[in-house]
Amino acid sequence: MHDFSLLICDEDSAYVNALSEYLCGRKKRISVVVHTQIDSFLNGTGHFDLALLGKTFLESYESRHPDYEIDRMLYLSENVGENLTSYDIFYKFQSMSNLNDTISKLRYENPLCGNSNQCTDFIGIYSPIYHDLRLPFALTLAHVMSKKQKVLFLDLEVFSVLPNLLNNVNFDKSFTDIVYLMESQGDDFQLNEHVVFYEDIAILPSIKNPKDLFLIQNETWMNLYSLITASGYGLVILFDQLFPYAITLFEEMSELVLLGKQEAFYGYTMKQCEEFFSEKELSEKLHLVELNMSAAQLRRDSYSLSSLMEGNLGSFVQNEFKRASAISNY
Repeated sequence: MHDFSLLICDEDSAYVNALSEYLCGRKKRISVVVHTQIDSFLNGTGHFDLALLGKTFLESYESRHPDYEIDRMLYLSENVGENLTSYDIFYKFQSMSNLNDTISKLRYENPLCGNSNQCTDFIGIYSPIYHDLRLPFALTLAHVMSKKQKVLFLDLEVFSVLPNLLNNVNFDKSFTDIVYLMESQGDDFQLNEHVVFYEDIAILPSIKNPKDLFLIQNETWMNLYSLITASGYGLVILFDQLFPYAITLFEEMSELVLLGKQEAFYGYTMKQCEEFFSEKELSEKLHLVELNMSAAQLRRDSYSLSSLMEGNLGSFVQNEFKRASAISNY
């Protein structure tokens, strides 16, 4: 089943086919229709969330009005600075990843779940031990959830490796910058303008300076939480340490994932953590996960996040959370 449809029309068949193959390789639930001949384009029909039309095709569309229902149109231009129409322009020779980001943002403007009130899954992930797969695990869980709803991922590790794992994603701001803009702009702040995308996951930038977490007040955390809720996102947060703000947010979570390993030594720490959550009356939300996998044997040039998410780690997360209360439908 596809949840985003794209129409690409241009006489440059090599480019059209390359773009189509790239997008289908990056997006799992997208359908792409291509036309490189005017006659076949004019005889086509259907509804498309997005259409990219080269000059000849766009002129034919405007003059002949073929039987298409198109939600948004982009002019596929070869020339920077060209102003042929009033349509937004996608330059043919820019990075294809820019179109991938555009599609992600368009999908997030139209939530996958029909009732936005149902998009309220908030998952907090915490590991009291060092686990080298805790970040890939959290991203994979967000990826699973994104199949049914808009998902925002927030990595609060104090020395996050997220920018290194997502080296094709541009993090031009830090989480501290986002908080500052939210507080200074008030009602004018638009959360969606500051997220970046990986696969179908919206991501807020990670922190750069660990001490910044201590400077953010509980009220600010709750304001951000409310803003995320109002924007229709489900939320996955990876917590690094149990700072005071974490307890405040844990109370708002629909599910808390406690990530550990099976080895006996780690069991002592896990037990202490379980007792702590019990004292805070959060046991009912607790989901214990023993992830007996490791990335320790992967060489630097073989550490592929996408391979992990679609491989053994992805299968583990799918199976583990089939019985989870918050995402049992995923």
